[in-house]
Amino acid sequence: MKERKVFAACLAVGLLSLAAGIVVRAAQTAPGKVLLQGAITAADATGTPLTDAQLVVHWDPSGAKTGLTTNVGIPEDRFLKTDTHGNYYAEIPPGFYDILITAPGFSPTCTKLRLKLGENATYNSKLHSDPLVAKELSNQTR
Repeated sequence: MKERKVFAACLAVGLLSLAAGIVVRAAQTAPGKVLLQGAITAADATGTPLTDAQLVVHWDPSGAKTGLTTNVGIPEDRFLKTDTHGNYYAEIPPGFYDILITAPGFSPTCTKLRLKLGENATYNSKLHSDPLVAKELSNQTR
């Protein structure tokens, strides 16, 4: 009888260890996040940092439903703002993303980025003064 109790206890410990090992392995292979960072500046000769630029990070789910396991993405858009030096950063899952950048008085720009697990990404952008806004503002000063 004592042998059965010892056997049952060993079996329980073994099963718990196996289950814990499976959980730990699953956690280790779960997708992580990638650091996306960069600076937004004026495209003119001054290269002034744009401290009020806004970025929209929109996930492109291409391939995610057909087995592309490295396109994890996020279901909701992320909205970022540059700091006092024109820099931004965000930690997001790997995947394909459309990055829209806007700033008052500048033409917006948009690009697609591929973020890969284990590879931090830097995306710097130079925005051009918007001709429509510049024309309107120059007419105001006359």
